Amino acid sequence: MKIGIFADTHDDIISLCKALYILKNEGVKDVIHAGDFCGSFMLNAFEGFNTYFVRGNNDVDDEFKKLNREITFEFGGKKFFVYHGVAPSSLKDALNGGYDYIVKGHSHRFVDKVENGVRIINPGSFVNMYDKKVYFLDVVTGKLNSIFL
Repeated sequence: MKIGIFADTHDDIISLCKALYILKNEGVKDVIHAGDFCGSFMLNAFEGFNTYFVRGNNDVDDEFKKLNREITFEFGGKKFFVYHGVAPSSLKDALNGGYDYIVKGHSHRFVDKVENGVRIINPGSFVNMYDKKVYFLDVVTGKLNSIFL
């Protein structure tokens, strides 16, 4: 079971469409976005995917008001906590919440580490033109795959 992971796409619809095309070819049907889509038009690109979205600090269009700042869900038998990354207290609470994965954004820097027995993933941002990648996690093996755009 694979799930795509995004954050901080910041209106880069071209890179997003390339990334989603890659995910479809990899058989990925589910995606996480940890916020900062920026323009609500970005949401349309995810049509046909099962989505787990949170609102980031730059998601101010009215369309984003329906999104929560943080969500929890289960996928492939694993517990996920997703938030944008602006509230350190959310991370502290999540580290003690029995989650397998925490997915966050905001810093625009890639992170893949284990803290307090919880794997924390930040896929970085499309803003970094020299490191534009799409990430997808195989929750069965735990392997985080990446493909350059």
